[in-house]
Amino acid sequence: MKMKQNDFLTYTWVLPLELRNELKDPLGAVLRPKTLEYQKVLANPPQRFICVGDIVTETFLAAGKLPWIIITDGITKREKIETRIFKDYKIIRVNNPAGRITPEAWKAVHESVSQKRLTHILVNGEEDLLTIPAIIEAPISTSIFYGQPNVGMVKVEVTLALKNNVLNLLSRFEKIVD
Repeated sequence: MKMKQNDFLTYTWVLPLELRNELKDPLGAVLRPKTLEYQKVLANPPQRFICVGDIVTETFLAAGKLPWIIITDGITKREKIETRIFKDYKIIRVNNPAGRITPEAWKAVHESVSQKRLTHILVNGEEDLLTIPAIIEAPISTSIFYGQPNVGMVKVEVTLALKNNVLNLLSRFEKIVD
């Protein structure tokens, strides 16, 4: 299925039940806390990287590393947590219900990637699926980190092959017009 940029910003993308288990599989390397690889990434992350998820974001911030783009929802494992706001970041607030990617949320990712400045997308709802637009919108070679519950974090490096894989997954979502 060939998609155009306008498609991403026109539709709400709804995750079908049959894809839920498939999306639980990590899209990249799983980094477990207390491992050498995990510690190396925290000590020397890529120059520009994106974090999707509250715990992953807090992990990098606690290590004194500033992600280029942060996407959080103030919830981890269905528990509300405090979301810190940083003065160095442009704040974009969006609504994005669980199991969906709204045009509003996709546009926020698109605009964030198009800018050079640090950006924090604060999601009212759920940020989990926003890894998909982050991969599709980010430049090739961008590193994206997202949480893998009860395991650690996943590191993906954006490649053309990964973008195509994620576009294929997205083509299996239901599209609705709001």
